[in-house]
Amino acid sequence: MVQEVAAAGELCCKEVAERFDVSQPTISHHLKVHCLAGVLSVRSQGKHRYTSVNQALLSSLSTSLRERLVQRGGRTC
Repeated sequence: MVQEVAAAGELCCKEVAERFDVSQPTISHHLKVHCLAGVLSVRSQGKHRYTSVNQALLSSLSTSLRERLVQRGGRTC
């Protein structure tokens, strides 16, 4: 779901739902979980809510993960 939103730049809930074969409530639940985790951001415009990826958070996580892997010598176990 995050990849779909990232690829589009920004999607409303309906547009996200069109990309998956699950119910609208399931999409809404997953979007809410991702938003609560800070991975996705939401802005409202009229009756619509538009979702986008929190690029700052993902960039920070990517940098932190890369640094941790280097510190461990590239080992993942």
